[in-house]
Amino acid sequence: EIHVPIPGGFADQAMPFAPRWRTTSSVRYEFNWLSGKAAVQADWQHTSYKSTRAVDYALVRIPGDDVINAQVSWTTADSHLTIAVRGDNLTGAPVIADRADLTGALGGIASIYDPPRWFRGTITYSF
Repeated sequence: EIHVPIPGGFADQAMPFAPRWRTTSSVRYEFNWLSGKAAVQADWQHTSYKSTRAVDYALVRIPGDDVINAQVSWTTADSHLTIAVRGDNLTGAPVIADRADLTGALGGIASIYDPPRWFRGTITYSF
């Protein structure tokens, strides 16, 4: 918490963008496959609500969220080549990254979102 000046004195407030709780869990399984190593992994992260400003206004709080990601990869026996496919936010749930109070100018709250469910692949070669 931080000591924030407010009208009439000071108040202890949560740090902006610092959730009270963040829990992360992951699992990974590796096995031999096609003369190399394959791996399957998944992770889950829960984040409690967080304030976006030094003075915690309920209107611009970011609600808690849960995100699930997964990855499948294969690495050659000599560890030079790795091919991976990853999916982020597999549930596709909206995850708010920031909020702005625009009630004075536009009459509402603006929310900025993290990317929705998305997939990517990588090919890495190490010399």
